[in-house]
Amino acid sequence: MKQVIKNIWQIIAYPLLFIWIQLLVGFLIAIPIGVLVAFGSISFDDFTQHMVSIAGIPSFALTLLIVWFFLRKQWKAEKMWELNFDTKSMILVAIVSVPLYFSVSFLMTLTRITEMFPGYYELMDAMMGNSIWLDILLIVILAPLVEEVIFRGIVMKRLLDRGVRLPIALMLPALIFGVIHMNVVQGLYAFALGVILGLVYYWVKSIWAPILMHLVFNGLGVTISHISAFADLDTTSGTAGFDGTLLVLTVISLGIAAVLMILIKRRSHSIA
Repeated sequence: MKQVIKNIWQIIAYPLLFIWIQLLVGFLIAIPIGVLVAFGSISFDDFTQHMVSIAGIPSFALTLLIVWFFLRKQWKAEKMWELNFDTKSMILVAIVSVPLYFSVSFLMTLTRITEMFPGYYELMDAMMGNSIWLDILLIVILAPLVEEVIFRGIVMKRLLDRGVRLPIALMLPALIFGVIHMNVVQGLYAFALGVILGLVYYWVKSIWAPILMHLVFNGLGVTISHISAFADLDTTSGTAGFDGTLLVLTVISLGIAAVLMILIKRRSHSIA
């Protein structure tokens, strides 16, 4: 029984640390900024718009630093950060991220799920309403790096090392990954993306593969968000009357993504 509890703790400890640090940093930063808001030094709108980045950057950086401190010897022994991946597989990983992103975007519009959860766009505005350089640092670099280290490099790997079957080792980290996003829309596609990131990690046998996929996926989101803001485009409106076209685009995107995933799997098997 003690061993079971120990195994469970070793698997969930770092996701819990990740959540705890985000809450702690957010709380510590909110106090002085809240005082400034109370005295009128900054507006409440500015506070809410930039809070995610202000708290996110130090919390992600601190999480990575603490995880590195405790696991640095293990990572060195396992050669976790070595660039020993297959270049062609990594190119395929980067390419498949594009149709995956558009598949998610098309499906969200097609199902109109954001109409059921309108707070999603407010959250996205808070996350990506800063300067493009802050968004690149937080969303494109730090988030993929820290999240993939924790959910694929630690949680999934420990599950596989303990003989857990692949489907569970894929879905459990993906489920936690979805839940920590704390909203239904992002949680649903984060879960699906988490499973795909896990497959890529399992096939390519390098933590750099899911990091790269996550980076490209988030990078597309940041790029399109800032282009839309610059051009004053409304990305929240529906597409009534075009559902047929959108359905075709969704099927095409999913089909391209599926073919590329099969190529990644075959490539990994051919060099194993």
